[in-house]
Amino acid sequence: MNFSLLKTMNNQLIVVFCKDISLRLLIDYILKSRYQNIQFISSLSELSGIYSPNIFLIIFDFGTEPTQTLQAIKTIRQVSKIPIMVIENYTEISDEIHLKALGVNSFLTNPFSRDQLLAEVKKYE
Repeated sequence: MNFSLLKTMNNQLIVVFCKDISLRLLIDYILKSRYQNIQFISSLSELSGIYSPNIFLIIFDFGTEPTQTLQAIKTIRQVSKIPIMVIENYTEISDEIHLKALGVNSFLTNPFSRDQLLAEVKKYE
């Protein structure tokens, strides 16, 4: 995994790992009302910038490549305390416990409302 510095033009950046186009569009639509710098990635190999002070939140769609997502979360936690949010299509208590143990800060179950997503993201500003 490449953790090179991600160049940004504004001070704050949200990185979203999601392959589901409809979920991407929804997240983009909701967050663009408040945040201008959202970087969508569709491959975990694109996940970079962990050392960048501009990133204030990483959002993972847990339904996309869960095994690789778990490995990415472990790797991120070895080098950074950037908040991590996971969006899941269903909530298994065992998944939440495991993800919390890895260092995930918050969860959203899909479907979610605009206000739920904004409230979760705002916690980390």
